[in-house]
Amino acid sequence: MPALRLLLIAALLAGCSRGAEAPPAAAPAAEAPLPIPENVVIEEPATTQPMTMLYRCEGDAKVTVAMLDAESERIALTLPGEEPVELSQSPSASGAKYVGEQLVFWGKGDEASIERDGKTVFSGCKLQAAAG
Repeated sequence: MPALRLLLIAALLAGCSRGAEAPPAAAPAAEAPLPIPENVVIEEPATTQPMTMLYRCEGDAKVTVAMLDAESERIALTLPGEEPVELSQSPSASGAKYVGEQLVFWGKGDEASIERDGKTVFSGCKLQAAAG
């Protein structure tokens, strides 16, 4: 009889330990993205790389313009065979005008011209590519 009692106790203990096991964890539910309210404006992060534009002018001259700040207030103008020159934005009736000590860059749409000391040195410049 003691053997039967031991067998019965062992069976009861085995049955109790089965219920003590934790159920398998359920996979977390994927959260749906929250809708963006209509009055919220999402701004693009400021780029660290300046916008660079390549113009091809009459006589196949290539001129490069690089925006130096996010507000487009300063540019670096590179003429063929010359070092870049910094120009600052100036008020204009139409298009964009950038002025330096000797140079003036006029741009409107995809066309541009460049003056040096009041005389046009590059005209008929057409935007070829822009990157940045």
